[in-house]
Amino acid sequence: QFCQLWMLALARRNAHALLDYSVTADPRMLLAVQRHLAASQDENGDTPLHLAIIHEQTAVIKQLIEVIVSIPSQQIINISNNLQQTPLHLAVITKQPQVVQLLLQARADPTLLDRYGNSLLHLALQAGDEEMLRMLLAHLGSAAPYLLRLPNFHGFLPVHLAVKARSLACLDLLVRKGADVNAVERQGGRTPLHLAVEMENLNMATHLVKKLGADVNSRTFAGNTPLHLAAGLGSPTLTKLLLKAGADMLCENDEPISPSSSEASSDTDADPEEQGEPALAVERGTNPESPMQGHGQAGHRQRRCHTPLDLTRSQKRAVPGQGTSLPAAETGRVSGRHLSCAGKVLSLDSEALQGLGQRLKQDGAGGSVGGLLEALDSMGLRKAVRMLHKTEALEKLQSTGTGKSRS
Repeated sequence: QFCQLWMLALARRNAHALLDYSVTADPRMLLAVQRHLAASQDENGDTPLHLAIIHEQTAVIKQLIEVIVSIPSQQIINISNNLQQTPLHLAVITKQPQVVQLLLQARADPTLLDRYGNSLLHLALQAGDEEMLRMLLAHLGSAAPYLLRLPNFHGFLPVHLAVKARSLACLDLLVRKGADVNAVERQGGRTPLHLAVEMENLNMATHLVKKLGADVNSRTFAGNTPLHLAAGLGSPTLTKLLLKAGADMLCENDEPISPSSSEASSDTDADPEEQGEPALAVERGTNPESPMQGHGQAGHRQRRCHTPLDLTRSQKRAVPGQGTSLPAAETGRVSGRHLSCAGKVLSLDSEALQGLGQRLKQDGAGGSVGGLLEALDSMGLRKAVRMLHKTEALEKLQSTGTGKSRS
């Protein structure tokens, strides 16, 4: 008896709603009596609001939002589908900024993440959507600082995705809103500048260095600076940019140099003491009092690690990081460009080398080229010494020739 009364009351409400709709042509009259069905989901987990957004039915979206917000303590607006996508996520993906604004005004939660840990900012930046990003940053309110510092499940922050999207405008928007231009991604410890160098994107790298003041000596988890990556890629243009911005040419990464037999045979200038160094050498950061010392010696000399200068003459096919090459998370793809083939030595062009020599004269060891050459020689960088000697001799010949012509 009670069930029959309930069904009769429901039929009367629906009938009145249909009559009201006939008079007003307002679909909300029909939706109001069925608002309890707004949380229903199909086989994909999509609610009516999900489907309206997917099919870009803006008028229906507005009507559904108005009905949903009228439900006390409702969370329908934040329901996720089977892909962990909320209506907000879908509105960003389908590039409907007006709908995103409507949802945010209706108190949709902007901090929810999809199945890959992507926030609204990540999704907008993956598409390189400047308009959407601008709208989000203007309406996120107190959630903005949190989302700017939030990595997705791949470890990338919004600033990293702006670089990967090659969007200077998006990057500027993020930095103006408070994003850290030197933030590190969580897999390899790369900053936006590392990523720009890896991508060989000179425009982005220049923008980061000159306009946004990115740290040119920031280090990855393997100790590599952007200059290490530029040298390993064999890019004179990026190398010159970084050196001019103050990059440290002698900064060592965390991979000790362990000369192979081919390197030892090819480099006849190698230090006899270094050639005879035991394989159990102490790496950087090892306690000098370690019990591994001994063998009749007072202590092992710490093994030197790779500098960017080492990488310009390395025969490896990738920048050293851990083992013989950087992990995939740190190197990414190098666009098919690697170091020169085995048996060949990669070097900077003469313009870059002369610029380096001039910089070293100003900032080098003791303020003199002689002091620097002595320091490089003590570090075993004899090929670099010979290259600098050639450059210095060339400059002397040029100056002598100029003097004769004047006389």
